[in-house]
Amino acid sequence: MSKVLLSIIIPVYKVEEYLAKCLDSVLEQGMDLATYEVIVINDGSPDNSKEIIESYLPNHPNLIFIDQENQGVSVARNKGLDRATGEFILFVDPDDAVFEHSIPPLLQIAQEQQLDILYLSLDLYDEAGNFLSHYENCGEEGVVSSGLIHPRRTFPATLYRRDLIGSIRFVKGITRGQDTVFNAMVQSLAQRCSYSNLKYYKYLQRETSSRSLVGNENAFKGCMLAIEAFIEFEQKHFSIASPASISYFFNLKVLFLQRQVEWGLLDTLDKNRYYRIKQFICDHQLEKVAKEVAKIYPYFGASYSVFASYHTVLQFKHHLFRKLSTWKQKALR
Repeated sequence: MSKVLLSIIIPVYKVEEYLAKCLDSVLEQGMDLATYEVIVINDGSPDNSKEIIESYLPNHPNLIFIDQENQGVSVARNKGLDRATGEFILFVDPDDAVFEHSIPPLLQIAQEQQLDILYLSLDLYDEAGNFLSHYENCGEEGVVSSGLIHPRRTFPATLYRRDLIGSIRFVKGITRGQDTVFNAMVQSLAQRCSYSNLKYYKYLQRETSSRSLVGNENAFKGCMLAIEAFIEFEQKHFSIASPASISYFFNLKVLFLQRQVEWGLLDTLDKNRYYRIKQFICDHQLEKVAKEVAKIYPYFGASYSVFASYHTVLQFKHHLFRKLSTWKQKALR
């Protein structure tokens, strides 16, 4: 019996128009079916996604179907990780796809170089299938380094060794940035990370807006959950700290505190949220982290009235600048 070399995990929710293309791309890789499994988790999708998945089952014995009530992408991916048996793990989003026959050479690289993590090439496409751009590389091709110093990237184009993941799972309750948290925790334990520029992932740039994050309470609270997850993880796995680990987790805390300000404060200037953040900083001794965020957002360390006044004026200036730019463009037509 062949060893399962790879588990591909695909969480599915409301993607019926993209799903078949995604499944075809991972199921037609020219690999021995016994050497890889495709685990598809239908997360209570209300469209025809379930029926599309079931139509593939008779002809694809390496396709594993899990059906669950809607619990979110983190729970769905965790179900896939619990079921996976492959030596390596790939996550693929159901509205994306991978290049034909792209996976076998990447697995060969990971095996030959004994890698824990291999970051993979990612190209962006629009909904009409037009190429938009090549996403920035994640490290230098062929160069191997430890996880604490290797660049990170949280798009799904990442190959993980399953033993490295171990019991690490996506944190439930983090609705935005859950990929970042999972990736950062896993990579911190890695000894050998690298990057390959071989054509692999087709990322669909859908017509959605990051404006949905602004003022979103779940995204706001999720940033706190992320920072708490990093604190707990660091204490558990890096009780004997090194300069590299201290810097690594410090930067992650800065990132999520910065996101919290961006997503929960800058547009709303909600006084209650401002003091919730300040209390959170105090409770978790994040004063140094807050000072870094204040370098990006002036007066974050001051009183609410000073912070709100400064950013109200700043927002007015930005709004006025956009208006003037629009008028200038119209005048030149």
